Amino acid sequence: MSNIHRIMWLDLEIRQQYFPNCMKLANHFEISLRQANRDLEYLRNTLNAPIRYVAAKRGYIYDDMTFILPNLIITGEDKRALSFLAYRYDNYDGTENSQRLANLFRSLSDSEKKNHHAPIFSISDEKVNLYHKLTDYIGKNKKIDVSYLFPNGGPIKLLLHPYRIYGISDIDYLVAYCEEYEDVAVFRLDRLDQCVENAQTYIHQFDMVADQFVCHMKKKPFKAVLRAGPEVDLMNLGDKLTKLEDELYEIDFYDTDQLLRELMLSGQWKEIISPGWLRDKLKNRCQKIYDKLQSSGTV
Repeated sequence: MSNIHRIMWLDLEIRQQYFPNCMKLANHFEISLRQANRDLEYLRNTLNAPIRYVAAKRGYIYDDMTFILPNLIITGEDKRALSFLAYRYDNYDGTENSQRLANLFRSLSDSEKKNHHAPIFSISDEKVNLYHKLTDYIGKNKKIDVSYLFPNGGPIKLLLHPYRIYGISDIDYLVAYCEEYEDVAVFRLDRLDQCVENAQTYIHQFDMVADQFVCHMKKKPFKAVLRAGPEVDLMNLGDKLTKLEDELYEIDFYDTDQLLRELMLSGQWKEIISPGWLRDKLKNRCQKIYDKLQSSGTV
């Protein structure tokens, strides 16, 4: 997409006297310093903004705060991306600055405010398209066929009833009823290998409010420490992975049931160091499965 959203971000930062510079712009939007410098030159030379570098603040300010950005031509593609940014900023951290950006992007995209909560700043065509596809499926109550990457590394085919998109930190999620699980579950969008509209429609099978279902995700995550081999890949476990030392890994997670499913599917970890309650839950779940198999004569 064009650099319109970055120019608007620069304008807002300058007006709030946050003294943005090339480094801040590059880090915020995950672009190169060269591109960030071009954006500043565009603001100064093409849009005739009265910007001035303040050495003491290491950033830019307007000499004339009455300056207003000229009307910009926003294409349909830009509006789609701007509505996605409005969704992303809407409840990122609850700060006034994030809300201002969300309202700005929403007004420029001509989209009404939706009941979405999300976190991330960087965007790509793939993320924008997936967001709009899922929003459309949710609006039409369409079932979707997905190929989901579980921790064992292999994709699994699932039939989902999409209910709600939301985000925490830099990860987006989908709350959906899974016909294979016969239950509502949370799925990470970055693990969707494929997502295709199904011809069937669905009816909500639960008297659930999405906000209530995901409210726990807005709190601080649980943390687990696992022991694993030095050459393993645990990237698909939990919501955030941090290597502590040699064979120890810390996993942030919000949904305990989701992590338990992932642990049961993954064979690349050796031991749950902490917390003890997570280890006990996994042990109890495995014991129940074993008891069922034993009572049926399978083992």
